[in-house]
Amino acid sequence: MLKAKFQAEFQAAGHKSQPAQALEAKVAQLEDELAKVRQTNRVLNVRVRTYATMIEQLAVERDQAEAERDRAHAARDETLAKVTPISIRLG
Repeated sequence: MLKAKFQAEFQAAGHKSQPAQALEAKVAQLEDELAKVRQTNRVLNVRVRTYATMIEQLAVERDQAEAERDRAHAARDETLAKVTPISIRLG
C-alpha cells in the first residue's frame, strides 16, 4: 500500500518525489532572492562609488579654499606689518 502510494506520487510528479520537489522549489526561491540581493548590491556599490567621488572632490575643494584663505591672511598680515600706527593724543 505505501509502496503503491509512493509510486503513484512519483509518476504524477514527473518522476520526482515530494521532498525533491520541495527542495527544488526552495532552491528556486533562494535563487530568486539571491538575484534580488545581487541587484541591490550593484545599486549600493554605484551609490558608494558616487559618494566617494563626491567626498574626494569636496575634500579637494576644501583644501583649495583653505590654501586661498591662508594666502589671503598672509597677504593681509604682510600689509598690516608695513602700516605705521598713528598715535592719537586726546586732551
